[in-house]
Amino acid sequence: MRTIRANWIAAACVLLVIAAVTVYLIFFVKGETPAAYSFQETGAPITYAADAHACVYAYGASQYYLCTKDGVRGVTSSGQLKWNVPLTLTAPSIIGRGTVAAVAESRGTAVYVFNPSGLLYQKTFDYPLLGYSVTAEGRLSVILQTDTAYQVLTFSENGDLGLTCNFQDDNVYPVTADISGDGKILAVSLYDVSNVRPTSKILFLYTDAQQSKSFQDSIFATRERPQELVGALRFLPGNRLVAVSDKALACYQPGANNTVSDLWQLPLHNEISQMAFDQDGFAYADGVGLLNDFAAGEEGTVHIVSAAGEEEGTFLPHQPVTYLSLAKAGCVLGLGAGYTGISRKGDVLWQLNTLRELSALVPLESMNTVLQVSDTQAGCLQRSRGAAATSEDAPATEGAPAAEGSPDPTAAGE
Repeated sequence: MRTIRANWIAAACVLLVIAAVTVYLIFFVKGETPAAYSFQETGAPITYAADAHACVYAYGASQYYLCTKDGVRGVTSSGQLKWNVPLTLTAPSIIGRGTVAAVAESRGTAVYVFNPSGLLYQKTFDYPLLGYSVTAEGRLSVILQTDTAYQVLTFSENGDLGLTCNFQDDNVYPVTADISGDGKILAVSLYDVSNVRPTSKILFLYTDAQQSKSFQDSIFATRERPQELVGALRFLPGNRLVAVSDKALACYQPGANNTVSDLWQLPLHNEISQMAFDQDGFAYADGVGLLNDFAAGEEGTVHIVSAAGEEEGTFLPHQPVTYLSLAKAGCVLGLGAGYTGISRKGDVLWQLNTLRELSALVPLESMNTVLQVSDTQAGCLQRSRGAAATSEDAPATEGAPAAEGSPDPTAAGE
């Protein structure tokens, strides 16, 4: 009996030691302890009316564009107003890449392009706008619906008209377009419903009008995605084009002699509920499983993928992801009533619960500063050691690191 009791005590001691070591590794080796960090306001927030339709695009370590129906402002993370461009808008949207942003309205007739100094140029059109994209250099592409056809136009970083493409087939619709980083190539996704099996066609065109005239309909290469709808195109550095369809993610590389190579492809087993890009790759969250796909994964699973198509990390929150924003150092996820910050490897960095509903929580480069946007104000929070913040928008509870699955876009643009 003494031997059994002694063995039991020895086993219990071993378990206690293992538990203590585990806690130490989790909380101290990483240099953090539970509730060791809080978020504090970095300056006075920018306020606006509740019906302002505010949206933001953040760039660098401490800058962002704030767009409302009254105009666009350049703001620092400390709340300093750099400039203000008054505009009259109804329900604006903002996109961006690098330090450049573009503002427009769905089915509006104007696009405004901004750089850190203010308004770079604006373009107005006679027909409604269906879509637009902008490069880090300020090059613009737009999709317009004319009286008889669809048009895709490109503009230089100075706002000069480049390529004009007309699509007059009643059964073919341009869905999205993007311009390569060097400004030489336009990619357009067309959805062709002329037969029983609808097909997405990805067209590659040179943006130089004279060079494009050497090819039929200005198209030097085409890729088809049968029975898929390619809803997004995104050029990454090195002119690699990522195509996002309802069934797969694919990457193409335009090369010499008017050729295009297939670099990689990732099949999808779930719908994509949230997605964001940056220059290093992209992140997306799984929605519900695709119909009759027995390989579907758990809804809410987050994938961080490099430009090479390699998965850098995953995160399983065990609940749907309602918001996702990507930065150089990680992602912010909307989960339930709060937000969780994770690294690009999928490790939890922090959790944040707010006292008011946010339309966006955008991470800046380091993930230690976030830009929060509500229906009446926008401002930055800085992660630091100390007691919990006391501002109205500061976290009600916050601690790091957090266990996987703990509770937790106006767009960052990327």
